[in-house]
Amino acid sequence: MKLYSAGDQIGDGAYRRIASYDHASTYIGPSDRLLFAVTPTQGAGPLNLVMDEPDRLPDKLSFRRPCLYLENSPTPLRPDQLFRSSLPLLSVFTPTFQHSVAFLKQWLLANAPEESLAFLLADTVASPSRSAAQRFFRKRAMEAHSALREGDLEAAAQSLRGCGPGLTPAGDDFICGMLFTLRLTAPCDLEQSSRIFRVARGKSPVVNAFLEMARDGYAFERFHLLLHALQGSDTAEIEHIAKQLSVVGATSGVDLCVAFVLTWEAELKRVGASTMDAC
Repeated sequence: MKLYSAGDQIGDGAYRRIASYDHASTYIGPSDRLLFAVTPTQGAGPLNLVMDEPDRLPDKLSFRRPCLYLENSPTPLRPDQLFRSSLPLLSVFTPTFQHSVAFLKQWLLANAPEESLAFLLADTVASPSRSAAQRFFRKRAMEAHSALREGDLEAAAQSLRGCGPGLTPAGDDFICGMLFTLRLTAPCDLEQSSRIFRVARGKSPVVNAFLEMARDGYAFERFHLLLHALQGSDTAEIEHIAKQLSVVGATSGVDLCVAFVLTWEAELKRVGASTMDAC
């Protein structure tokens, strides 16, 4: 089995498998810390162990830097195999960044799956949903959108926590996107992110792990690539990364991008247009 990368937030210690699905496995370790064994198609992340055949891993493994231990056999981890997940400090209110976010927004409106949260990006009212569950979810999503527009991010998180379809509920994916964005737009306001995390935290250890990483600014590789693309004006590159994100989960990648766009817009409104003019 080939090891491609290991996330920099994987803690040292012994882990045991608690779930397997779609050529991936979830392990739990010290202090209930999670580790996700995934394929290169799923990509690097702060808690991801990227291997060519993760479903062939044993039920127990150990990670002690710089080695992964499989049945007491060490696999050394080279420095270039450590995925550094911390979000960079960026200028996200420049004219170039604004134009790139506007392009991403239009791409999502034109290409996102109907069952995603991309309808929140439209100026028109969403089309009626087919089921009571869908109507309830869309109602909660629209409440969250209204709260975002008013600058009440905690209320937005309250509306969407644990809500929606998916292995990780779409509402929680959205909240992760909110937290990632706040780490970029207000890197010094850690208390706000902590309040949102406390509101959103639930009973799922997987969701809680994702929320914790987002709160602390540790992102998966494709989100890093999106940020890099948004700093430039190459729309083909933005579209390429958006397509890669759109296949993450059923709608997880798209819903995270929708949250990024809407939270960025709310933050731009909060700081005022003068911030952009000064950039």
